[in-house]
Amino acid sequence: MTTVNDSSEILTNPYQRGPALGVSQWYLGALFTWLARAEDTGGAFALADVHARPGSEPPPHTHTHEDEAMLVISGEITFRAGEQAMPTSAGQLVYLPRGVEHGFTITSPEAHFLLIISPAGLETTFDELSEPAQALIPPEIPDGPPPADLMATVLAAYSAAGVRFSTSVDARSVDAAPLR
Repeated sequence: MTTVNDSSEILTNPYQRGPALGVSQWYLGALFTWLARAEDTGGAFALADVHARPGSEPPPHTHTHEDEAMLVISGEITFRAGEQAMPTSAGQLVYLPRGVEHGFTITSPEAHFLLIISPAGLETTFDELSEPAQALIPPEIPDGPPPADLMATVLAAYSAAGVRFSTSVDARSVDAAPLR
């Protein structure tokens, strides 16, 4: 069976993908596995399986091109969209539309969630900032703030992709986990 869009153009062939060494990535303190990418979905969406711990969350940011949705599988996460706080646990989905500043805080020892980005494409920026996972668990998060050069690289990569960080975020003040 193949998948077709409204114009009957073949988008992809069936496939199976899940967390595995050689597929999964360590991304700024979290374990990411891209289950669906732009090339798999005709650019409609990207889907990642994510395992993360407190300290690996991104600073508040705004997408100019993509909507995001996160389905919490396990753990607890408090999302903020604009001024709205949304405590979220297993089985709950949060939708974060483009143009709305958002962020989140993991409030349990670990969280497992699915991340949906639509349209796809931003996963290539995640790839640029990732390294192959050495184990199928999130990497340890070093103590202290990340190096300024790493944060400058992260901010530049996302800026080029149309993601805007809060004006209070800069390479000296971001409390995020560096790559290991």
